[in-house]
Amino acid sequence: MVAAQGDWVSVIYPEDMIEPDLPDLLRFIEEEHPNADVLGWSPFVIDQAAPRFVSSNVPIPVLHNVNTFDKAPMLEAFFYWKNAQQTPRMPFGLFHGAIKRSLMQTILDACGELSWLTLLPQYEWAARVLIFSQELAFSNRPLSAINVQPYTPHHIPSAIQDFPLHSGIGLTAAIAEIQVRTLVELGSEWAGFGEDYVTACMYDCAAERTATAFQAKCDAYRKAFLSMPGGAAFIPGFHPPYSAAPEPDPRRGLYGKTLLVNRFIGNAVTAQDFYNVARAILTPVELMAKKELRLKA
Repeated sequence: MVAAQGDWVSVIYPEDMIEPDLPDLLRFIEEEHPNADVLGWSPFVIDQAAPRFVSSNVPIPVLHNVNTFDKAPMLEAFFYWKNAQQTPRMPFGLFHGAIKRSLMQTILDACGELSWLTLLPQYEWAARVLIFSQELAFSNRPLSAINVQPYTPHHIPSAIQDFPLHSGIGLTAAIAEIQVRTLVELGSEWAGFGEDYVTACMYDCAAERTATAFQAKCDAYRKAFLSMPGGAAFIPGFHPPYSAAPEPDPRRGLYGKTLLVNRFIGNAVTAQDFYNVARAILTPVELMAKKELRLKA
């Protein structure tokens, strides 16, 4: 990343997919939203190992406009886990997003000794991008696809002494640890532990498909809650549902402003397969970036 020479920087993993015409949209962002130093979108999340026998869909937004977001609700969504599921709802960052190189350098310059001590650098980048950015631009049209990999709990020494939520429990706990560490490094405190966060932990437990792993994760979260201020109050209601297989979702077609399509449309298995198929449905970036053809939301 330090060697990046472009005006904008975006990072994906090798098995992911990103829009080839993204540079054209970034030029449009510079023209229409000159103060924006972040472009975010909601990528398609594709599990290559998803079973075909379980009916499932992927939502494709109908809208394709670009607008700007106020940082206040995004800070609430990320650090306070408002309306979150397993992970916070915050589509801005370096991974499957684009940030100006100047913002990237600001973040790197502000990083201290506690930075990047994590298995999930994409969430630390999301936290820092949200804190240091000037203006957030958002594309309603997805611009990438993620090859999702199940998170494997792995305990690494925590940079925050005695903090009970950590990477050895699960994905949701690992993100909380990142948030705490990032804020502590900047001289602030994390106040995200509450009902919304506990609900997200239930989603994290419910994602387990083996009974032993499910029970172990539930027990680990309950133990961690007891060490958090006010955490004991959440124990009686912490009963995540268990299912050995994902719930089927047979819905297809237009639902409001979202088109639900078969997860395996066009025989797409990988994230790259799916994006190539979806790109034939999505509005071309070329049209999004042409003033005379753009549709204002």
